[in-house]
Amino acid sequence: MDVLVLCGGLGTRVSAILGDTPKSLAVVDGKPFLNRMLDRLSSDGFASRFVLLTGHLGWRHQEAYGNSFNQVSVTYSHESHPLGTGGAVVNALRSDSTLKEFLLFNADSYVHLSKSCLDSLRSCSPSDAVILLTHVSDAGRFGSVELHNDRVLTFNEKGKDLRTHGGLINAGVYRLSREILVEWLKFEGALSLEREVLPYLASSGRLKGIVVESPSFVDIGTPQSLASVGFKQRQCIGSRSGAK
Repeated sequence: MDVLVLCGGLGTRVSAILGDTPKSLAVVDGKPFLNRMLDRLSSDGFASRFVLLTGHLGWRHQEAYGNSFNQVSVTYSHESHPLGTGGAVVNALRSDSTLKEFLLFNADSYVHLSKSCLDSLRSCSPSDAVILLTHVSDAGRFGSVELHNDRVLTFNEKGKDLRTHGGLINAGVYRLSREILVEWLKFEGALSLEREVLPYLASSGRLKGIVVESPSFVDIGTPQSLASVGFKQRQCIGSRSGAK
C-alpha cells in the first residue's frame, strides 16, 4: 500500500531548538524521529511506496531520504505555500493519478502499529475512512474523540476543559482513498484534515475508528515533548540509515 507522510508543518513551537531542521528529522536514539514509522512499515512489507508531503524545509527530507528507504521507493509531493494537512493530501492526489488507497500519518508523532492493526488497515473497505485512536491520561493537549461502536461521532477541541481527563485521541494515522476525498479534489486553497475533512466524514457516518492499545504514543510538537523522548539540542539530521 502507498504510505503518505505529512512532513510540511512549520514547527513554530520547536523552531528555536531545531533551527533549519524539520522536527520529524530531529535525531532521537541516534536516528531521525521519522525513521521509527518508516522502519515499522517497511520491515513488515506493508509499504509499497512512501510519498513524503513536504513544504517548509522540504529539501531537508529529500537530502535525508533520497529515492528509497529500506528498499521501498520514496517520492515527494511538495507544496510551494502552506496548504494545511488536508490541502497537502489533495495536492498529492492531483499530481499523481496512481494514488488510490493509502495510509497517511503525521511525521512528528509515533504510535506502535501491531501486525494485527496493520492487517485490519489492509482489510478495510476503500469506501470507509479510518482513523487510529489511542488512550492518553491527559487529553487536554490533544483534544479528544468520541466513539460509538466503531464510528467516530465527534472531535472535542483541545483545551482546559479536557485537561487532567483521560480519553481517546487522534493517533495521527489514517487510511484514506481517492474515492473518499473525491469531493475535495477541486478545492482550492488551504484545507485542514483535522478541523474540516474528518469532522465532515464523521458527521456523515463515514469515519471508522480503530483503537490502538499502545503504550508508546509519542508526539514531538513541543520543546517539552521533544525533551521527553531524549532529544538533545543540536542533535539534528546526521544519519541516512535506510536511505539511498
